[in-house]
Amino acid sequence: MGRQLTELIEAAPWREAVTYRDTWPHEYVLSEKDDQRDLLAAVCARFHDRR
Repeated sequence: MGRQLTELIEAAPWREAVTYRDTWPHEYVLSEKDDQRDLLAAVCARFHDRR
């Protein structure tokens, strides 16, 4: 399936969720806007395979 999931995660342009900075800090990736379809597919495959 191309690059490994960890490589896709490391290469992704993560964005800070600033509206939740104080209550639930986290980061996210926009799969289409940031052209991260391979990352989304790899995550979905991992959930599907339950790995």
